Amino acid sequence: MNMATKSSLMLVGAVLIALIVGGAVGYFARTGEVSSLMSSNEMMHEQMQSMSVSAMQMNPASGPMPPHDVWFVIVPLQGGKFAVVVSAQGLEGNGSYLVEAVTKGGQMKTVPIASTAADSKFLPDSHGNGVYWHVLDQDPRSQFEEVILLYLPNMDMQSAIQVASVNLG
Repeated sequence: MNMATKSSLMLVGAVLIALIVGGAVGYFARTGEVSSLMSSNEMMHEQMQSMSVSAMQMNPASGPMPPHDVWFVIVPLQGGKFAVVVSAQGLEGNGSYLVEAVTKGGQMKTVPIASTAADSKFLPDSHGNGVYWHVLDQDPRSQFEEVILLYLPNMDMQSAIQVASVNLG
């Protein structure tokens, strides 16, 4: 074997060794990244579970065309606030809807879930799907007994029809 061949073999051997060592270092580094990614994923999952999101299926009222798959969801937020979400299918596409609640305590009365009726209304899309959400200053379960979904034909409050409800108690 001549000197040039020996040099070439040594160079190829050194490159192969460098590739093997580099690959091993990269593998172990990625294993650590995957491990830390898995542990941060597990931490996020635990935080989501500790948030205690509450989803309750609303009971449709009897009527000619009751909505279906109606949900009331409560999501705790930072600072003691709570997001409430109403999601429904099978709504009338030509009317508006109002989310109201029955207050707890001695004088139970029905009020808009937000501070005003205008902030408690929503319109479904043309397929009858509707989503309403609002952020409240406290847990709705501490101040409300029941949540009611009303249909307002022609946006008229006087003709309101209860289409679904859920007891929070």
